[in-house]
Amino acid sequence: MRPSGGGAKIVLSTATLPHAYLKYFRCFEDENLIDLEGLDRGLSIELRDDVLNVEALNEEIECDKRNIVIVNTVRKAREIYKELKCERKAVVHSLMRRKDRLGTLGKVENGGVLIGTQTLEAGLDLDLDALYTELSPIDSLVQRLGRVGRRGPGKAVIYSVEKSTPYLKTLTERTKQVLGADPSALNSWKFVKESVEKVYSDEVVKEIAEKGERMYAEALAYLSELSLFSYPPSREVLLRPSHYAILYIIEGPHRDEVTKTELLGGMVKISYRSYKKSRLKYLLDRIDKIYIVDKEKKDGELLVLKPVEGNRKEKLSKDRLRLDELVIFMEDLRGLYDEAGLAVEELGGEDGDVALGEPEEASKSKRRRSKKSRGR
Repeated sequence: MRPSGGGAKIVLSTATLPHAYLKYFRCFEDENLIDLEGLDRGLSIELRDDVLNVEALNEEIECDKRNIVIVNTVRKAREIYKELKCERKAVVHSLMRRKDRLGTLGKVENGGVLIGTQTLEAGLDLDLDALYTELSPIDSLVQRLGRVGRRGPGKAVIYSVEKSTPYLKTLTERTKQVLGADPSALNSWKFVKESVEKVYSDEVVKEIAEKGERMYAEALAYLSELSLFSYPPSREVLLRPSHYAILYIIEGPHRDEVTKTELLGGMVKISYRSYKKSRLKYLLDRIDKIYIVDKEKKDGELLVLKPVEGNRKEKLSKDRLRLDELVIFMEDLRGLYDEAGLAVEELGGEDGDVALGEPEEASKSKRRRSKKSRGR
């Protein structure tokens, strides 16, 4: 498709595009839609009413096979990794340093259990035998099923969930409905396409769009209150479902210089909605020294660090720029980081694995505060 008034062409590619989404692309034209047929598969697929837990996995999983376990939150991924009986196992999720994520897959190439979250849904070049997964929206579920049985037989067991986090409850409920009594129908590409349309109906997509529009409206209201030579409004505003901060967790003793390789290898991206209630705040409050990157040295490889001094808590709470990229050292984490990444179970604050938008009551509360602020 071609944006109105522009010369660039845009290509959107996905295996599971609901037609209801196309109504929101103003520059889309029907004749530009290329709809390719996918291949049918032969997986053994089972849908269970039970919730996935490590006790059931320990009874059923065959440790010598190539297994993958995909759950919906980091907390559960860590729990399963810690308590699973298999000796050969690895975990991958978003709250691990980049170098740790990249180095973990080799542990289970020839058998064992790979455990993770949505990070394992795509881009994984492994042919696995068995999938054990929590229920997720149909498009996410199709991606997860694609991890197994690529070059031979494979099986998948789909477990129910107690909470829909981080997905909209409507999407997981509708997915369970369309699977019904015959989840093996997911082997049929025709069934997948039909199910995507049923789950992402016009009403559901409208609900998702309205959540985005509310965030957009609140952001515009925030911007309209900004004025030259005055402090910005004190409330936090979201331009997307979460803010993001990048932590660089560096090994070794405290020092004033690190290499770019060290920095990139130690990168962790943390999402949060409200800094005051976030895991990020709880984590940083327990760190002795926090740094920012001040400048590069002439050779371009060494980076000079500058400590955040003065009233650190106040600076981090008020100065959004300082939350974008922070450098900390592993020795300060005191058991808050291990081979399975950040120990989220040891941190207070809200669960970073949040659904798109917010619960309705939270959203209404924010809008009321915004109106009061404008009234003053």
